Amino acid sequence: LALLGDAADRFGSGFIHFTTREDAQIYYVKLEQSPDLLRFLAAGGMTTREACGNTVRNIIACYRAGTSPTEPFDVSPYADSLFRYLVRNKYNQNMGRKIKITFEGCAEDHSALRIHDIGFWAVTQDGRRGFRVFLGGGLGTAPQMAHLYKEFLPVEEILNLTAAIVRLFDRYGERKARMKARMKFLIQSMGWDTFLAALEEERERVGPVALPDYLQD
Repeated sequence: LALLGDAADRFGSGFIHFTTREDAQIYYVKLEQSPDLLRFLAAGGMTTREACGNTVRNIIACYRAGTSPTEPFDVSPYADSLFRYLVRNKYNQNMGRKIKITFEGCAEDHSALRIHDIGFWAVTQDGRRGFRVFLGGGLGTAPQMAHLYKEFLPVEEILNLTAAIVRLFDRYGERKARMKARMKFLIQSMGWDTFLAALEEERERVGPVALPDYLQD
């Protein structure tokens, strides 16, 4: 936060707008200073890559992650791992439109899982960590509640599943009519059962994708 404040003072108007998806927007940056701003942010571990555009947008998590007395485990490291896996991923650069993902750990849903393209809700089963997964939600002019994909997806499968979804959306998603270019419309056009079959086939193509070492325990 201190570094963002410095960036706004040095390169912008001194004002920062934080969006609902946790983007930090700095205004009135001069074009010739943009490279210096990007280097300044990179030195603090931040990037502007895929903060907007036809990509996977910021991956968010419940604001109580890591502190909630009802969470089976802290979801924030998994959200961070998925971000690091997807950023600059070649299938995530020029899709028909955006994909929104959230993680929830609390017993109560604070992050609106079912209005996201992908929602991961932390659960445990026989001592194993995993997620109840919802797919294909969204708001806009045609709101759609997400479908329940799995009651339990082991944590080690989240990268495989998300990669398969992104690849399907990149391949089959709408690219001409912008208002129809969301995953909920792709699911509607294919039908849930057909979409599921295509997704499972794509997951086989992607194959296992290991979580980073710090999440292996």
